[in-house]
Amino acid sequence: VRMLGSRTDAPALMAVSDVVVIPSVSSEGTPLAVMEALALGKPVVSTRVGGIPEILEDGRNGLLVPPRDSPALARAILQLLLNAPLATSVGEEGRRTARTHFTDQQMVQRAQALYLQLARHHGLGVA
Repeated sequence: VRMLGSRTDAPALMAVSDVVVIPSVSSEGTPLAVMEALALGKPVVSTRVGGIPEILEDGRNGLLVPPRDSPALARAILQLLLNAPLATSVGEEGRRTARTHFTDQQMVQRAQALYLQLARHHGLGVA
């Protein structure tokens, strides 16, 4: 483990990582890092916060642990590092998830649908 501080080359670092770990204690949405790791086919260990559990299904396309549970986080990381077939399977399923649910076009469509819903809700007369 290397603590590298603030970086502008996170995707390149992820690409050479064995496991991507997102140990957030809170999150309002879904960290972009989760989607980037999935797109790269990297196995992800993350905490169950914010929108992350809406993307990661524990044991299928990532491993989820409770926030602030360092022993559980360590066990999940070791599980992937010591079980190459599991890590490969989780990474491949993550890549499928990214390709199926998080393409640029899908993200734009979701944002557009949300804006239209909000406009209608606030009576802005959007057709």
